[in-house]
Amino acid sequence: MKRSVCVFLVLSVLFSAFVFTYADNTTDPASEFAEANALLSSLGVMEIDPGATGEYVSRKDFVKYLYKFVLNSEFALSGEQSYFSDVTEDEYIPYINEMAKLGVVSGFSDGTFAPDNNITVFEAITLIMRALGRDIIAESNGGYPYGYIAVARNTDVLKNEVINVSSLLTKEQMAIFFKRALEVRIFEKDVTSGNKSVYKETNKTLLADLYGIAKEEGILEGTDISSLYG
Repeated sequence: MKRSVCVFLVLSVLFSAFVFTYADNTTDPASEFAEANALLSSLGVMEIDPGATGEYVSRKDFVKYLYKFVLNSEFALSGEQSYFSDVTEDEYIPYINEMAKLGVVSGFSDGTFAPDNNITVFEAITLIMRALGRDIIAESNGGYPYGYIAVARNTDVLKNEVINVSSLLTKEQMAIFFKRALEVRIFEKDVTSGNKSVYKETNKTLLADLYGIAKEEGILEGTDISSLYG
């Protein structure tokens, strides 16, 4: 039987080991979405109905998913007051507030957030890069939007997608961008000297350091319960 070359993830939980495999195929959006959706579902981030891949994502939903993605946690309803005058739903207030505290979202100058508006690809990429600490590089390269787009392409969160300022984010794209972001090295503040903060690239990634998953590349010939050779 022909052996299959793939990328496999090994997750160790206590004394048990689980293997999640997926082909390293990023040329076909449908295949990459299927892989991303399966991985993000297994991580407890989200699971998208394959029939809804073309649906757009609201700003409030994106921030909620991003919070769960980069912090690996749910938020209990807190009853706190919203930072933004138009964010009134209890389900979303703690997520949006917390991401505002972390400097990931900022809203508009009139104190609104436009939570029900569909988020654009440029906006979504900007928030992902901020969550990974790479806004310091983006801002030094022109800021929003093109500085963030350049950083996203350099880190392979964006690849050959053709986008413009008005492109709206689909659920398929959200899952794909999240999957790619899992392996981007995170920037963290190193030291502070006076009013100047110094940031450096770490070896940390969301995949390894938040979810505790090690990625290995090679030929998977079998597991404890199955084999490609029978």
